Amino acid sequence: MGKLRFLFALWMAKLSIPALKITRHNGTDFPGSLAVKLCPDFLKYIGKPEHIIADILGRAEDKLRELHGRHIGLNHRQHCIRKLLERHRI
Repeated sequence: MGKLRFLFALWMAKLSIPALKITRHNGTDFPGSLAVKLCPDFLKYIGKPEHIIADILGRAEDKLRELHGRHIGLNHRQHCIRKLLERHRI
């Protein structure tokens, strides 16, 4: 039952994306919320990446803001994040 419930939740989430685009509701978390609502253990069934880059980039950006105390320009931020990723061999 678990795998069938997961597949149903997955396809309902996928089918909700075109419906959202038709109604001009782009960029929402509705498909993911729907999937988790239909199958509470949805995340158990999907593959997980070896490295989670978004979390690292978010933390790096927060740290840069903390160090500089102001908004940091895009080029400087990219340079610092690239160095951080190279240091951790990601």
